Amino acid sequence: MSSTATSTHEPTAPRRPAHLTLTSPRRGLASDVRREIRVLLRWPQLTLAAAVVALPSAVGLLFVVPGYALIDELDLSSLLVGSAVPMAFPLLAAALAAPSMASELRHHFLASTRTRTPVRRYLLAKVVAGGLLGFVVFALAALVPIVVSFGVVPHMGLVQFHPDTVLLTAEQVVGTRPGRYTFSQVFAAGPSLGPWLYALLHAGWAGLNGALYTVLPMVLLVVLRSPLLALSAPLLGYHLGSFATALAGWDIFGPLTSVFPFTLAQQPMWTVLVPFTVLLTLTAVLLVSVLRSAPHRDVLS
Repeated sequence: MSSTATSTHEPTAPRRPAHLTLTSPRRGLASDVRREIRVLLRWPQLTLAAAVVALPSAVGLLFVVPGYALIDELDLSSLLVGSAVPMAFPLLAAALAAPSMASELRHHFLASTRTRTPVRRYLLAKVVAGGLLGFVVFALAALVPIVVSFGVVPHMGLVQFHPDTVLLTAEQVVGTRPGRYTFSQVFAAGPSLGPWLYALLHAGWAGLNGALYTVLPMVLLVVLRSPLLALSAPLLGYHLGSFATALAGWDIFGPLTSVFPFTLAQQPMWTVLVPFTVLLTLTAVLLVSVLRSAPHRDVLS
């Protein structure tokens, strides 16, 4: 009787959130990454991704473009990027994956997986999945305005261009493209190939930065142990870095203008590598430190 009563009143373990699943010990890192990608592909992340990719071009065409006299498709593509995504870039990237990881840490998910998945592999799978999602979302966010400007708008006649506002013909305006923005140097490849080289280059660049700004707050969740600080620190550094470089007269090295270089005159393409290298180094150092110390961190137990 006493043993029955004892078992009846034993406390039950707290239930895990429905989206958290265990990993088989027989599976490798690639399988873990696929699982983490499935965890991230939920309606909040998909809704955010769709908004980041599609809204700037849609809002720009409907409400912003009618108020401007644009000279050509390149002018249009820079306008369609808008200001919301560049200003909130690190916060949008953080929102793709960090909240999901914060939920798992808050529910002590790792306590139930330590015997099945090494903690380092768990963390590595999460940051790889987050980085891949960040790359795809922000590569598409950079690609869509260019495709709309050079592919959709000319065929549908949605925008009337006015090269005469700069006292040039349409052909002469096309000739100015290689010297207009950072990355637009590739327009020297010709009017047929140039736009698509520009699209691929800028999309890849935005994707790489998006991947790093997605991974950084995930690592900071372990280092700082505060979701608020982990989410806000990259955004704060992004804007303080942009302000400080502008104040020092080095705005060509600003974090914001290195990813979205439409507010500055054209610079050599190597200049964007300076803030990127700082971001890459910071993220890599923190990630390596976290992976090395992961088994001993309380937040991961």
